[in-house]
Amino acid sequence: MQKLSPIEINEICEELGETYPKSIEQVHGGDIHSAWRIEFSNKKLFLKRNIRNKKFLKFEKYCLQNLRKYINQENLVIPEVIAYKNKKNIEILLIEWIDMHNFDQKKTWQRFR
Repeated sequence: MQKLSPIEINEICEELGETYPKSIEQVHGGDIHSAWRIEFSNKKLFLKRNIRNKKFLKFEKYCLQNLRKYINQENLVIPEVIAYKNKKNIEILLIEWIDMHNFDQKKTWQRFR
């Protein structure tokens, strides 16, 4: 299990104008990036981290920002990009946390019928 370094956490806090997070929990599911749920006093964020020469997360940032311009938020939820950092081939992408436990796929599907 990977951890975020204290330097990375401090940079994230500075970028957001926040104090130290209430919680940092690594989440699983991807093979290319490491991911965490970071909770501050007033918000939860999803952090993706990549250590490679290729700028996968920069491209993802671009795609998310452009996709949000063309979607209907009632039918498709695209997370808002909060911040992107790249330092010494370490990319960090912070996006809005979407709580999937409260998501009702069946209700959404019924709107299309």
